[in-house]
Amino acid sequence: MDPSTYAVGDRYYFISPSGLFSCGILAPSTPGASNGAGCQGDTSPIPPKPSSCRLSWGHGIRVNVGAAPEFLCVSDVQFAPADGTPARVLGYGQTLQAYDFSCTVLESGITCRQNSTGRGFTIARETNRLF
Repeated sequence: MDPSTYAVGDRYYFISPSGLFSCGILAPSTPGASNGAGCQGDTSPIPPKPSSCRLSWGHGIRVNVGAAPEFLCVSDVQFAPADGTPARVLGYGQTLQAYDFSCTVLESGITCRQNSTGRGFTIARETNRLF
C-alpha cells in the first residue's frame, strides 16, 4: 500500500473502519510533537490516572521512538490532521508503514509498533495491550 495516500505533510493519519479510533504516524523530525505512532479513542480497561497527569487520561495509546508504549495524557487530539483535513479510513487487514513504525487494522483492534524495537500496543474498544 502507498502510504502517501494517508499523508498530511510529513505525518500520516487514518481512522479505523468503525470510526472509533483516530491514528497517526508522526515524523521523527516534527518539532514539539510526539515522534511515533498512536491512536486516540475510548478503550477499556485503563490504568488509574497518575497524579502527574492533569489533562484527559487514557483515551488512547502511543509508542514513541525508542520508548515503551503509554496511555495518553493530553488536552486535545494528537492523531488527526490539525488543518481539519479528514483522515482516510485504513481498511481491515491493511497496514500503514512509515518512519520505522507500522499500524495494522484488524476487526479485533489496531496494532501499532516501532519495527526496530518491537515495542507497541493493540487498542480496541473493550481491550488493549502494551508490549
